[in-house]
Amino acid sequence: MQLRVGLSGADESQPTHEWVDNGSLLMRGSIYISAIKTRLGVVNTRLRSSRGRPGAPVHCDLGCGRIESLGHILQSCPKLAPEKTYGHDQVLNLLVKQLEQKGKKVFREPNIWTAAGVRKPDVVVFDIQQSVVLDVQIVADNAGGDALIHEHGLKKSYYDVGEIRSWADLRLLIVRTMEGSVSALRSHRDIGGWG
Repeated sequence: MQLRVGLSGADESQPTHEWVDNGSLLMRGSIYISAIKTRLGVVNTRLRSSRGRPGAPVHCDLGCGRIESLGHILQSCPKLAPEKTYGHDQVLNLLVKQLEQKGKKVFREPNIWTAAGVRKPDVVVFDIQQSVVLDVQIVADNAGGDALIHEHGLKKSYYDVGEIRSWADLRLLIVRTMEGSVSALRSHRDIGGWG
């Protein structure tokens, strides 16, 4: 099995690249140019600017004490944690919106009690036959190795516990029961009930 580093698996997701061809239709010119620079890894950072200049400052100018690279700025600078959380929430909001448009029942950020403490997944999605726990991850591409698969495994083991499965199954049963009740009430109304 070949280990993947950074975004090396992105070639398997064609939509990841479609914006390059028509991105100027989706965003202003200056934003499009900045996005292309980010994609190419040519954004000016202290580390990039220090090439060929021994002694030039390379540490993050936000004061976190780490080397300022593009990966650091986008993924791991603690001073930019609010922006990273905002990005996570934007992805989550888009996901929830698309799931709801497809008619899925979505329960956001439920508190689920387990023997190990409270678990709070981003979303639990209920379908006709099953429930699925979804937790959005924005993984640093400099985490090394097959970071996406590793992080997914950690997240899966965190949420794949009996109490969460039982909680989701119970909610699925409640949702199905309520849908059945609503259907019966609509049928009653349609047949001529309620006068």
